[in-house]
Amino acid sequence: MKKLQTLLMAVMLLAVLPVSAQMSSNARSFQNSVKRYLSNEGYSPYVDEDDDLCFKYQGDIYWITLGDGNNNSVYVEFHAPGWNISNLNRRKVLEAANSINYGKKCCKASVGDNYVTFTIELFAYDSSDFCKTIKRCLSVLEASREECIDYYDNN
Repeated sequence: MKKLQTLLMAVMLLAVLPVSAQMSSNARSFQNSVKRYLSNEGYSPYVDEDDDLCFKYQGDIYWITLGDGNNNSVYVEFHAPGWNISNLNRRKVLEAANSINYGKKCCKASVGDNYVTFTIELFAYDSSDFCKTIKRCLSVLEASREECIDYYDNN
């Protein structure tokens, strides 16, 4: 009987997870507004299977993940691809990423098994205010990636 109750509880929790993972109407509205802005700027944005807002910039796919913040804000993660590190010296890669994390105030480098990515995290209340920062975010993300690669190559 205890096993049956545990199984039923697990099934109920799994059934609730997709509902709780869905984007709120506030975040969805924010995403739609940012998508319109990116379209008007010529970036050809699209929403992927994870609900990330993706677009191509200088040949690479960038993505914006949105979630609920506090007090009607939207939590924004603005991601830039890094580079494949599968054949590189991992210690040097970690040092390069740490140099970005130490030196940059708003951008963080994350090292995975085979890659490095760069992220800016923020809370925003108004999508039009956030849209005013997109070009600056792209600049910071691109500069962070270049600095990280330069650090790796020169140290």
